Amino acid sequence: ELRVLLAETMQRLGRIDDAAAALNEALERAPNHLRANEALADLYAAANRPADLQRALAALVERFPNDQDHRRRLGEAYFNADDTERAIETWRGVLGPGADAAAHATLAGWFERYGLVAEGIRELEAAIALEDSRERRMQLADLHFQAGNPDEAVRTWTSTLENEGATSADYVEIAMLIAARELVDDAELLLERALELEPEDGQAKLSLAKLHARRGRFEASIPYFTDLAEQREYSYLRDRGIDGLLDAYSSLGQ
Repeated sequence: ELRVLLAETMQRLGRIDDAAAALNEALERAPNHLRANEALADLYAAANRPADLQRALAALVERFPNDQDHRRRLGEAYFNADDTERAIETWRGVLGPGADAAAHATLAGWFERYGLVAEGIRELEAAIALEDSRERRMQLADLHFQAGNPDEAVRTWTSTLENEGATSADYVEIAMLIAARELVDDAELLLERALELEPEDGQAKLSLAKLHARRGRFEASIPYFTDLAEQREYSYLRDRGIDGLLDAYSSLGQ
């Protein structure tokens, strides 16, 4: 522990080689000293010594195989050194025999973090096959969109609405996600469906009215803004309705 503290002091003084020597000496005496191992990796990362960093992180993965962040960092070190193949191989080590859905989802998150979208999609699909969840489907849809496949993204987003308990609020949430990605036709259909489920859903009305206005369909937006402006239960929706009406009529020259 004293050598680790000494190394940290040397690092602050800019004596990188001396700090590394002190940490390596500490590890010769106690190879499984977690703090010394991590301090050495952090030292090499801060000093921009990629080869040394890779060796230090590889030692961490070997000595502490259950700490997956060490594995992530080792893969990152390879990735930053333009060795993507080795990075992927390293990250896939998180999938032990009989890997569960959580392990596949973790790996998918790493792939997404480093821009490896196709690999992320495959791992999320594997996670969903083992244990389906709304959160994973939402993440998968976003990856499909990042991969330039908006139709598959929409299909995956809307698949979260296929259960019998889906509410108008659920439809509005997905519609807004889709609209934010300029998939406005699909968003409009979902908002109309939300109002079929709950005709007095003020948030659905507001979202659909704003979507019509955004698309230059001011006349189509007016009935929804009017309903919101005339209701008295929610002041926020009333104010948005009044504002929307003023903007719509102004845009129509009225």
